[in-house]
Amino acid sequence: MDITIISFFLYLLVGTITGIFMATIGADGLITVPCLVLIGLSLKHAVIIALILQALPQTIPALYNFWKNKDITRELVYISLILILGNFIGTYYGSFIHTKKLVSDKTLYAYFAAFLFISGGYISCKHVFN
Repeated sequence: MDITIISFFLYLLVGTITGIFMATIGADGLITVPCLVLIGLSLKHAVIIALILQALPQTIPALYNFWKNKDITRELVYISLILILGNFIGTYYGSFIHTKKLVSDKTLYAYFAAFLFISGGYISCKHVFN
């Protein structure tokens, strides 16, 4: 895969946009994956990149700001640890489903689109139009 100047700046723009969304509304993968698919990557490659981003310390600058503001509580740390355990289990099985092709790419795109549509509708009704 060749990275051209244009694709370099597109990826940089996606990274910047997703970083802003991650730090403001916590929607990193929800924004990263559709953006990468829109600029031409497959769903599988977009998911892999989103996972790589989550494995790296991308959130340290935002966490630092929340820590300085004393927004991080013991309860939030406990909830996060439970979610990390569940996420560990879920990502193992999710990647197993993807790599073993237990579900077709077309079906995964359909599930992803349905999830975006439903969650977008819910968020709009609850938080925007309320």
